[in-house]
Amino acid sequence: MWVLYNHCSPAETASLERWNDRGQKVSIGCPRAIRDYFYGARSVDVLSQLHYTYAPGRKAMRSWPRLAWWLLDMCIVNAFKLWSMGQQHPGQLRFREELMHELLKQLPAEQRPRREGKRPRAADSLAKDHYPQHSGLERDCVECSQQAEPRKRSRIICASCTVHLCIGQCFARYHTDV
Repeated sequence: MWVLYNHCSPAETASLERWNDRGQKVSIGCPRAIRDYFYGARSVDVLSQLHYTYAPGRKAMRSWPRLAWWLLDMCIVNAFKLWSMGQQHPGQLRFREELMHELLKQLPAEQRPRREGKRPRAADSLAKDHYPQHSGLERDCVECSQQAEPRKRSRIICASCTVHLCIGQCFARYHTDV
């Protein structure tokens, strides 16, 4: 194991309690930096676990936004650790929800999020229900057969309307009237 440290001399030694093959605790000599790592790493691991439980990971091509989100989350985790002192079974999710509500109270009334969102646009709701789907049957396109005289046949149907349509303009033209 390689350790880079600067808090003690390389010549300082210490001992660790370990279990031997017979199940008895044995004291083993090691450099002090190794002992400090074993006794101090647990707090680092717990901090990492708290961070990754509700990680705000945002994907970004540049590295600074990830660093900014990490710093913000570390501030929240540190605040959680301070808040949880002296509490029975503190929950990080409950803390984060309370923090969110307290931060929302700080916003002016006109900037607060509203309970109701905007209604979806008609085009969005239409696209949610009406989409092209492959059919095993080949039939006349409903839109083309009204306008063109050799009729075109299609294996594409609208999932909601269940009518055969050519993909592209016929599909769009038919649904502008719906």
